[in-house]
Amino acid sequence: MSTAGDKPSEATAVAAPPAPAAAAPARKPKKLPETTEGLPWTSSHEIKREPNAFTDNDWYNRTYAWAGMLVRFVIIFGALFSVVQYVSVRTEKKVERTLQLVDLWETPEYETAQSSINAKLAELNAGNSAFYPKDGTDAEKAAYFSRVGKQAAQDAAVQDHVNKVIYFLNRLAFCVDGGLCAEDVANAYFRDYAISFWQYFAGYVGERRQTSPNFARPLEDYVHELQASGSAG
Repeated sequence: MSTAGDKPSEATAVAAPPAPAAAAPARKPKKLPETTEGLPWTSSHEIKREPNAFTDNDWYNRTYAWAGMLVRFVIIFGALFSVVQYVSVRTEKKVERTLQLVDLWETPEYETAQSSINAKLAELNAGNSAFYPKDGTDAEKAAYFSRVGKQAAQDAAVQDHVNKVIYFLNRLAFCVDGGLCAEDVANAYFRDYAISFWQYFAGYVGERRQTSPNFARPLEDYVHELQASGSAG
């Protein structure tokens, strides 16, 4: 023990920090009691079947059910009949338009044009028979027909007839392509003539396209479709 006269000691003892308290043990989650409250509720009553009106003992309900079924059948039949009638009327109109073009084709105006063109082609074919490639390729024969067609179109009168026929066949092609004419009827009347005409005058059309790029374009497309369908068949 030191007195007032004594010197303080050089080192004073430092108190040690208190030891940390031991961690409390983790609590285990409390297990809840099992219940069935989350499951769907099931009724103890028997499920009641819906009554069948068609076999109901009440004649009024049964009559009403069959009458409703009959009305539904009538509505469905009427809708189907309307569709069939619409398609039939539309087909008749297509055939009617096609036959109108046939009647126009058989007027003196176009018959004169056809006769003039045929006569000129027959004359040129006779004069160029020695140059016709009987055993040639399709390309050589096409070149021969194109040359004859160009020669025929050099005649001013024949050229007018050729242009008239091109106008008519363009009109026919528009009608068929637009679904306004009956394609099968149109092809039956004009298929052979359109292909033969194009065979001779495709070269003449090519010359005209130098100034009129779309000249006889509908006719060309129509002929190509005819040729494609013919080769496919």
